[in-house]
Amino acid sequence: MIKKIIVIEMDHGFISRFKGIIESVGAKNEYEVVTPSFDGLPDNDEILIVDHLVTGTSTIVQKHMDSIAGILVDIRIIEGSEDILGIDIAYKLKDLFPQIPVINITHHYKGDDIVLFGEVSLGNVDGILPKSYFRPNTFTKKKLNGMFDIVKQKLEKRHRGSSTRTSEIDNRLVKADVAVITALNNPEFSALKKIYTLKKIPDQNLRFADTSHYYNCEIKKGDKTLTIVAATDDTMGMSATTSLATRIIQQFDPKYIVILGICAGIEGDTNIGDILVAEHSYDYGSGKNTVDIVDGVRHERFVPYHQPYRMDAKLRKGISAMKNDDGLFAAIRSKSSDFSENDKKLNLLVGPFASGAAVIANKDIVADLKTHEGKLIGFDMETYGVFYAAENSNDKTKAISIKAVSDFGTESKNTSLKHAHQLYAATNSVLFFKYVLDKVLLGYLKPDR
Repeated sequence: MIKKIIVIEMDHGFISRFKGIIESVGAKNEYEVVTPSFDGLPDNDEILIVDHLVTGTSTIVQKHMDSIAGILVDIRIIEGSEDILGIDIAYKLKDLFPQIPVINITHHYKGDDIVLFGEVSLGNVDGILPKSYFRPNTFTKKKLNGMFDIVKQKLEKRHRGSSTRTSEIDNRLVKADVAVITALNNPEFSALKKIYTLKKIPDQNLRFADTSHYYNCEIKKGDKTLTIVAATDDTMGMSATTSLATRIIQQFDPKYIVILGICAGIEGDTNIGDILVAEHSYDYGSGKNTVDIVDGVRHERFVPYHQPYRMDAKLRKGISAMKNDDGLFAAIRSKSSDFSENDKKLNLLVGPFASGAAVIANKDIVADLKTHEGKLIGFDMETYGVFYAAENSNDKTKAISIKAVSDFGTESKNTSLKHAHQLYAATNSVLFFKYVLDKVLLGYLKPDR
């Protein structure tokens, strides 16, 4: 397997020299340099620049997780800039992927720029190297092999303890049938904890070092026992959710991964509290802006490029069959939070579901989304990331999204009832998940091993 070194650097000269050095030391068949795309990099917006590059790098990591040797991040990123955005990027990547070495690189490492070393050392980053370290006349294959290995050894030692035997570790590792994640701690993860008694999994029972906290519990029914693991990073957004989903899959190798919580529905087609299950999910921001000239008039338009990931057909049929169980939804309504303003029937919708990088509070944007997918049932910022992670992490884990409507993505979402709507939706999502466990997932599990 060729190891991949991700380099986040806008200096194409450095990239070319680094690739040349790898070839010159005889490591071309062992290492490959890959870079995130800088196309469409936002201008003059530090937050968007950082998010753009973190998302692009995260995509590479998800695709090649087992072969990533490490990540090098230029401190300056933008040539000629005084902004040290590369340190922010390194911080975020280290939080997302604690098991991967992340090292800052820089030309600026003397005199007043000693502050850069301080910035790096204060954060959760694995080190800093001057670019002069990569000079062709002094760089060797031994340096290349050892560049990330030292960091990995420290991470492993810190996580496992130097005296712990491998066999003892393997006996303590936690495995799961179902992994559950939420974007937010409150109200989403809090709603889950009200239904299930979750206990924190000790760090030494994890497969690799991780900044997230994981919890588990067991559900017994007849001759079957189902183990659930659950986590939240309390961060909205596609990249954070994709990272958490990937890590929980790698940590626990679940048969199913489920995302629960709140979402936006389509006004007129859904009610507050309705339960939405993604039959397939896509990234509505994927596409390109193009220009048409009609009768000499310039028209700009967005051309979507959707690559949907679909829910397992057997799961879809099993969940869709629950639509007509009026008693089930009446039970959810009676057990859910007190939301007397909502007297409408509770519904289950299974259909196309969109995800994007930003919170939507504009009816025109919602209308535009509907033109691209007429049967759209709802949208959020996370579901596509979970489907992506399941599709690209292994051939076993199946993704399920169970969200409930807390708003309609319009300007009126920020009302005095916002908190009540969110609490009601989060509770409905968890309660319906409980029925899916009992009526669908438990039926697919084998008797206790």
